[in-house]
Amino acid sequence: VDFFNHPAARKGSLTLPQVAALRFYSTAGFKTLNNALRKNLGAEKSPHPLPVTMALIRDGVKALRAADAMVDDDASKQAVDLWRGLKDMALPPPFFSVGGTEVSPMSTTADPSIAIKYSMSSTPMLFRLRTKSFVGRGAEITFLSAFPAEREVDHPVHSHPHS
Repeated sequence: VDFFNHPAARKGSLTLPQVAALRFYSTAGFKTLNNALRKNLGAEKSPHPLPVTMALIRDGVKALRAADAMVDDDASKQAVDLWRGLKDMALPPPFFSVGGTEVSPMSTTADPSIAIKYSMSSTPMLFRLRTKSFVGRGAEITFLSAFPAEREVDHPVHSHPHS
């Protein structure tokens, strides 16, 4: 499959390295990328093992999202629910009043059953994100995902979900 020449990649003016980085993120590689950011939350910081890949993902998500913003139709203005499933998760009480920040790219899906599968654990967490515009919606990457049935929508680093 030629992901680089896919209409969605062309519409977003993605570069070949951005396509490759987003494809890699859609695999188990997301663990290496995200865990490196999440472990750096404490006082002791260490460099990310793949900083260029992270920059390519950030820029690719933003390019795809900007391309979606250029579409001026009724569907782009409708509220869309996206879902995120997290396993072994407990939220601190302040989250419910001020929200939180995901320090890594954030994957969501339009299919709640997929999010439920990702949350299966002794302490599951399921988020419903009601998006009202392209900014809150992230970027649809189904066209280059290793798991297209998941209907993955990615959000850039430092996304701010809240209740």
